[in-house]
Amino acid sequence: MVRAKLLSWHDGVGSRTFEFDVDIEPRSYTISRVSQLIPIIASEDLTVCKGEVAVISIRLIEVPENTVVSPLTAVNHANGFVVDVIECGLPGMVEDEKCINHAIFIPTRSGDVKEGDLIGILRVNFVRTGLLSRVFSSKPKVEAKNIRTFLTWIEDGVFYREKVTGTFSGYFESDSCNLLPVAAKKREKIRRGGVAVVEIEEINVKGGSIISPYGLAANAFAQLINLVGDKVRKFEENRSFNEAILLGFGDGVVEKGEVLGLLCVAGGNGGESSGYLQFSQKSGVGVVKTLQESNSKRLKVSRKGEWRPAISAENKKLKRGAAEVIKIRPIEISDHSTVGTLGIMRQAYGTMVGGIAKEPWKLESRKTIEEVIFLPIMDGEVKEGQLIGVFNVGRISEGKI
Repeated sequence: MVRAKLLSWHDGVGSRTFEFDVDIEPRSYTISRVSQLIPIIASEDLTVCKGEVAVISIRLIEVPENTVVSPLTAVNHANGFVVDVIECGLPGMVEDEKCINHAIFIPTRSGDVKEGDLIGILRVNFVRTGLLSRVFSSKPKVEAKNIRTFLTWIEDGVFYREKVTGTFSGYFESDSCNLLPVAAKKREKIRRGGVAVVEIEEINVKGGSIISPYGLAANAFAQLINLVGDKVRKFEENRSFNEAILLGFGDGVVEKGEVLGLLCVAGGNGGESSGYLQFSQKSGVGVVKTLQESNSKRLKVSRKGEWRPAISAENKKLKRGAAEVIKIRPIEISDHSTVGTLGIMRQAYGTMVGGIAKEPWKLESRKTIEEVIFLPIMDGEVKEGQLIGVFNVGRISEGKI
């Protein structure tokens, strides 16, 4: 158990902050095979500007106890996407009921978000922790909800908004995944603190697949945070993606064919692929780019894992919307593990979107996370000893299924 400081708001986002001490320890868990999808719907009109992070009020989402949440990747508004959500009050424990009333929105185009627009989907996983993680005493309660919302998309450069009705309910989590590389289709410049939409080699994903950017940066200049593809009306439809959204944390250039990040695709995609890909990573004050053999195998995912808190090891000034790399107390990750970030903003000034470790693409190797990528939602400062976020560390089998 470690002592950390939690920085939060007195009366909601943007009010006066306060800090208090908390005792934190890594927690083990077991995840249920049954999960739920909940729509994230704007409850206000807001004009957004490309690349300028925004906090949007959303229709109240109430989540039961013993759950963890995260926004679903690749389900976007025409003008941007949700990168994280914010609780009504203090960030609670996994065992607590949750109330969510704001979303952190990254605009990829300048334009309007209207009240009633679907801006994302929240993935809710049911879990048991500690000694209770051995078994689920009862089947998680999943509610089917009929909703009316507005679907938005861009087609041939034209913005469309259409009123739709739909049913959101539960689904079964897959026990397998593929770790897929996302490669640049052409040479691109990356700007520190900027949001970049770049062309990628097309990625095709079967309907019903859950897509998650890998939680460790696989590029020296940017973290992969989302995908852009064809208009999709149903989660069960096959999808194709030809653009990636990157959050730059360094100035540099990615070359054609260079890996921008990794995706965990659970459910639909099977098969294997292999070849040599160009990866980049920081080395001292420079950058090393190397060809590495990449094998995309179908991996068996354990239902057990653990959460690892990220605690700042330095003071860092923040500017709204400009991603920062922050040193943390080292976190050791065992071999044959996958790494993600736990949803719900846990620091008053922003959210953690990823970590930095040596050779993140080698799942068979042990790793040490000593830095994280942090997206500020407003100006402020992270202080040494403060909780920044939480990593979700899962286990995978050593071989393919």
